[in-house]
Amino acid sequence: DFLSNLEEEHNRDLSVGMVPAISVAESTEEAEAKLNIHKLVEEADKYGDFDYDTKEDIEGYYIAGTPDEAAAQIQRFVDMGLEHVVLDMRHAYDEVEEMMTLIADEVIPQVD
Repeated sequence: DFLSNLEEEHNRDLSVGMVPAISVAESTEEAEAKLNIHKLVEEADKYGDFDYDTKEDIEGYYIAGTPDEAAAQIQRFVDMGLEHVVLDMRHAYDEVEEMMTLIADEVIPQVD
């Protein structure tokens, strides 16, 4: 995998993680609305010399979708070799317990 190749190339152990915002709901549209994807694109565009215009431009900054879609997005991080994926739920403060339960029951069991 990608991280293992980097470790071998540099002869070092690397521990890498991500902290994407996460929103899981019954539909992709509902999950994205809760995250306010348009605002995330605007915020991401402010940093660095980037030209972010669409949600596809900031793929990886967030995880949003149904439980199956969220699991697949997390799995991509795992497949890349990331050892830590910290799920940022600040936007869902009023629903954090519900979100944590949904993630624990329906998302995480699907991730290897």
